[in-house]
Formats: sequence, C-alpha cells, structure tokens
Amino acid sequence: MRAVRTSTLLITLLTPIISAAPVLHEQLDANIIVDGSLSSPITSASVWTAGINTTGAWHGMDYSNAAGYAELTFVGSPGNHRQQEQDQRSLVQVCFIPPPGSYVLELLAQVSDYSTQIASWQVLLLDDSAELSLAGDPLDGGLGGHVRKVDKGRVKQKDADGQWHEFSGDFAVSPTDAESYEYFALVLTGYKSEGGQAMGFDSVSITAAGAPGGTATTPQPSTIILFALGGIMTLRRWVACRAAPSC
Repeated sequence: MRAVRTSTLLITLLTPIISAAPVLHEQLDANIIVDGSLSSPITSASVWTAGINTTGAWHGMDYSNAAGYAELTFVGSPGNHRQQEQDQRSLVQVCFIPPPGSYVLELLAQVSDYSTQIASWQVLLLDDSAELSLAGDPLDGGLGGHVRKVDKGRVKQKDADGQWHEFSGDFAVSPTDAESYEYFALVLTGYKSEGGQAMGFDSVSITAAGAPGGTATTPQPSTIILFALGGIMTLRRWVACRAAPSC
C-alpha cells in the first residue's frame, strides 16, 4: 500500500514536467546573426570600433535596405583595381564570440558584372582594441594581432549575372580563438562603377555545423516520459522490497 501511495505521489509530481515537455523536434533558432534578412534600419557608419559601437546590429556605409535587402547605393570611380578597392563599401555585424566549434555561413548576393564590380565577405575574430574601416578595404589599416580572418569568399564570374545566388562557407572557432578574441565579425563588401548595376546582400545566417536547416532539436517527450516512468517503477520495487521481510 505504501508503494502505491509513493508511486501516485511521484506521478503527480512529474505530471507538470511531462506536460511541459516540448513538442517533438521543436525547432530552436540557432542563427548567430541578428536580423539576417536585413530588414531593420542599418546604422550609418564609416568605422566600427570595439567598445564604442554596438554589437548585434548592422553598421554600414552607403547601403540602403529600402527594397527589403542591403543594396549598395554608392557609385565608385571607374579605374584600376586599386581604385576599386578604395571605393569599396562594407556592411558589418559584430557579435560576442561564440563557443568553440564548427560553423556554416550562408548568404545571398547579387552582382551584375564581374569585370567592373566586387562582392566579397569575410568572417573575422576581433579583440577589444579592434577597429574596422567600412570605406575601402576593411583590413587595409594593418590591424595586426587585433584581427584574425577565419573565412572569406567572393562572387565569381559565373554568378555575376544580375541574379540572386546562394553562397556558403565553413569555418571553425578554436578554444584558443575563444580565449584570445572577444568579438566575431561578419563583413560584407561591395563595389560598383555604374548606377544601374545590381549590388546587394540578403538572407545572411551563421549556424553551428550539424544543425539541420540552421536549427537545433529538443529531446523527444516520449524519452522523457519513459525515463520518468522507469524511475517510478524502480522506486516502487525498492519500497515493496523494503516492506517485505523476505527481501
């Protein structure tokens, strides 16, 4: 009788926990980037400085998201490659560095002409003294040990057709990185020499590798219930054994 009462009490106590268990494979947002759709206002800035500018928001020079994506509005001077580098404009989002592990970057980019345009991206690790220029080459200032590049990419000729294309890359944050650097930055950089050229970025995400679709899954409620019931049955046997002299 004591065993039955004990089991009833445990079921009563565990019922709220089981009822609160998440739905099977509930999806949890795993995107490190805030506002990956670039729908919120972009803070206009020519420089991002650690300890002064905010994290978790887009900062940029000469970009507009009035059309629902980040569109470069600045038209540079036609010229040689060096002139193009000087007339580049960047968007940056800086976050506090994530835990050590492998990560996947995904984004959409739109470019019209490979020979007269530049569209590139970089993932950087920054210390608390770093400063990034958003006009020209963001690493042109010789930042030394304040910055470490862990990933880069660019739109290649076959994809410079004025259409949206998806790009991705893999990179890792090591335990040493997590100890040595405080911030994590994604820099999107573009250049165009004519007003009619397409130049934009959209749908940006950085997720932990192995999380399908950029999501994590939670334990199945059935596993939680079986574990709870198994514990109840074990305790019932223990109570019954204690009450029986033959045990």
